[in-house]
Amino acid sequence: MESSSRCVFNEGSLAVPYGFQEQTINIFAAENRPSLNLSRDTLNSDETFADYLARQRDVLKKGLTAYQELACEPCYLGDRLVEGISLLSHYRQKNGRLLYQRQAVFLVSSLRVLILTQASSAPLTEEDTALFECCLASYQAPAETA
Repeated sequence: MESSSRCVFNEGSLAVPYGFQEQTINIFAAENRPSLNLSRDTLNSDETFADYLARQRDVLKKGLTAYQELACEPCYLGDRLVEGISLLSHYRQKNGRLLYQRQAVFLVSSLRVLILTQASSAPLTEEDTALFECCLASYQAPAETA
């Protein structure tokens, strides 16, 4: 099988067949804490990162009831390895409750986007923010392959 990369996960790794792209979502959960989700996306071939962000904001505004962006600021992966943006928002779920979330969005290669999301049914606390920032700071770029 011709392979373009490997998908590494806790239990091992798999060769990713040529032409395939990883689109997984990793969900990290702890009792009585906001969840953390790591997801991947791809820019359209004709769009810039700014275009992608605008398109995704439009999707959120149209698709989520009472979506409200509360804050937007720069953030970084690792020791300032990759600059991105952090969005704080909330929206109304189908059950009528607000869901609070913080998302950090990064362009990690020419077309690949990495998104870390923290979500909670309660407003995010300073402790939650500190945990989120520690996760971002812990980022390590993949080792170069020969």
